[in-house]
Amino acid sequence: MAAGVQAAMRGSTSLHRRFIVVLVLSASALALVAAAVSYAFAHRYAVDRAHNSLRALTDAVEKTVAVAVYANDRVLLQELTDGIRKHPLVQRVDVRDAQGRTLGAGDDHPDAAAPPAPDSFQRDLWSPFDSSERLGRLHISVDGRSLLQEARSQASALGLFMVALIAILAFVLHQLALRLLSRPLTQLASELAAMEPGSSNRISLPELHASDEIGVVARATNRLLQAHDDALHRERAAREEVSAMEARYRHIFDISSAGIFVLTPEGELVSSNPTVARLVGSTAQALAADVGTQFIDNVFLNAERARELIAQAVAGRETTSGDLGLRCVDGAFKWAHCLFSQHEDPNNHDHQLIQGVMYDITQRKRDEQAVRRRIHVDPLTELRNRAGILAGLDEAIDVVRDPDAQVTIFYVDLDGFKGVNDRWGHAVGDQVLIECAKRLLALVRRSSDFVGRLGGDEMLMAIRGMAPDSERVQELAAQIVAAISGPVEIGQGRLAQVGASIGVAGFPQHARTAPELLAAADQAMYRAKRSGKGRFVVAQGAPGPARPADAAPPPVDKAAPAEPPASDEGMVAGAPR
Repeated sequence: MAAGVQAAMRGSTSLHRRFIVVLVLSASALALVAAAVSYAFAHRYAVDRAHNSLRALTDAVEKTVAVAVYANDRVLLQELTDGIRKHPLVQRVDVRDAQGRTLGAGDDHPDAAAPPAPDSFQRDLWSPFDSSERLGRLHISVDGRSLLQEARSQASALGLFMVALIAILAFVLHQLALRLLSRPLTQLASELAAMEPGSSNRISLPELHASDEIGVVARATNRLLQAHDDALHRERAAREEVSAMEARYRHIFDISSAGIFVLTPEGELVSSNPTVARLVGSTAQALAADVGTQFIDNVFLNAERARELIAQAVAGRETTSGDLGLRCVDGAFKWAHCLFSQHEDPNNHDHQLIQGVMYDITQRKRDEQAVRRRIHVDPLTELRNRAGILAGLDEAIDVVRDPDAQVTIFYVDLDGFKGVNDRWGHAVGDQVLIECAKRLLALVRRSSDFVGRLGGDEMLMAIRGMAPDSERVQELAAQIVAAISGPVEIGQGRLAQVGASIGVAGFPQHARTAPELLAAADQAMYRAKRSGKGRFVVAQGAPGPARPADAAPPPVDKAAPAEPPASDEGMVAGAPR
């Protein structure tokens, strides 16, 4: 700080010195110009005054000299010329008659042949009694050297006076500037340079300058210092508040149960909180080391779905969400509900970032699967139950709304199952049901088809992409009859055997909704049983007009099924092959 004060003082001294230099140079230039102008003016004035004096002298003696010449009084004429010669500026006096002869001369060495001086006065002498009679000429030569010396002396005196006057004026100005400007400014600069930022010290106000510009500068500087001090206090308070808020928010960010992460639009990781690391089975340090890598490919099992959600968030400028499976480091499988939204990069307003939030919903998914399993899965055979079958049919029908698509179901009723229960008991009956379920599962495509248990000894198989009257359906129905009819080992070398009666119905040939399709297959199955069992029957007729989705299916009376038609028209039947 002392160095700063000294620097400020040097700056102030330098400013004063520059003022002195400018003042001296200006005064010198002004003095030179004033001296030159004064010299020229004084010189011209002295010459004019000398000429006027000699002219007045000539006018005064002209008539007297004319009288002396007229009277030819050489004594008087000599006295006159000697008197004129005594004038300090007169070099020579000549009086000549009309014929040019010298009558009198006021010179120590009169020379009649000497030419007149270049700076001289000549007057013709006229008779005092006859103004038309020319008597001669009076010639007065000026002493140019004396005249020049006199003029220079007077001009130099005036020039020196002007130089002295300007020097005095410059000194006075210097003293006034030193007292009124330089010293107060130096004091202001010294006090201002010595102040520490944020200190309570203020600049002192000189009494002499309380109401002038320096006082205004001092008061304005003090107000500025006070405003700066207030701003520093507010800034410190705001910084402390922001630091406290940042600490709280950072704590919330770190301990939040939700995983929070920031990505580039290309899916590269920018930052994340520790919860993300816990969700993916990693550590915060390892995840921090992955900044700049492809977070989406590394974390999400279905990376394409995650990119679709991000693209939707960017295109719609709104938050998108979805359930995504996580690719955990430890090999475990987890579900996360993820939300994606687009935000502006605070460090680069032209760049956008993707903010993601993920919640662990693994247990919820497990609970949903357990509930769905209890609702849609038969606990004995682990096949779909009636609700699961209807849901599966609804899904299949929605998928195949294409007019060229097909869904065919096989309504399977186990022939002779009641006898197995009566003979061997319900445990063996359950064992037979489980084995039949396995055999049906072996005949379907797991990717598109499914098998379910409607209840009791009734099962169902749904196949996509096959028309009910196709040859492949007939072959598959024969395979089902053959598979079910095979003996079942029930332990201790005993075998149980059942058969199968199958009703076949297809969408959209026989129904427009899942309940209608199930009812059509059920009626076809009863026709198969009445035709001799161990065979399959395809439903007959086209579906009626479409009814609302929530309308109840037509009643099916299994205890008293409708009698089959007298002929086999509209019914396709087959026996095991």
